[in-house]
Amino acid sequence: MIVFASAGLLLTLSSQSDMPIGSAAPHSVPPDIATACAGDNPYLVTACHRPRTAGAQFEREPAVIAFNDTPGDRPHYLLATQGQVGAVYGLAHNWREPAVYAAAFHRRQTAFGTGGPGAIYRIDLSTGAVSLWVTVPDAGPDRHDRRVSGSDPGGMKWVGKTSLGDLDVSADGQELFVLNLNNRRIYRYAVATGVALGDFANGAAGETWSVDAYPFGIHSS
Repeated sequence: MIVFASAGLLLTLSSQSDMPIGSAAPHSVPPDIATACAGDNPYLVTACHRPRTAGAQFEREPAVIAFNDTPGDRPHYLLATQGQVGAVYGLAHNWREPAVYAAAFHRRQTAFGTGGPGAIYRIDLSTGAVSLWVTVPDAGPDRHDRRVSGSDPGGMKWVGKTSLGDLDVSADGQELFVLNLNNRRIYRYAVATGVALGDFANGAAGETWSVDAYPFGIHSS
């Protein structure tokens, strides 16, 4: 198991990482996940949100990192770069593989990865390989507006309203659930194949106030 450092779970997800470029090699994975998670010092995984910068440097900046408690606060393991997955937020660990899944997230002044607003990426914790796993349909267009350098006014008002929110893997490791913020529906996928198993409305969809509500978090029990 891996614990996720996200908002509301053990640690508050910061809006920007202070991890310097080159402090961990791309595709590096913790060497002793099973041992660490069996003890009292498991690894944590978090998403790093950085404003988009010009040139190739942004592509090398961290997007997903793993770490645990060490005397020197190092090493950090760079699981995926901005160039590989872009802006992500929702994270889930499947202990059966083992792998981490990361969901695209619309945030101002950042950029989506190659899979766009509906992308779910898979990070193989055995090999370090990062791949586009599935693309959730109807996740909305790319709302970022780069006509005004650095400000992204078009992207500002769509945070939390488009792309994907949280995701989770079922306790048996067989299914993945993800929240589509654009249509506010929850989508199911078979972990072994990536095949879509259908989608359903969130629990508040029938409430009178649901038109103003944007669900985000998911927990699979």
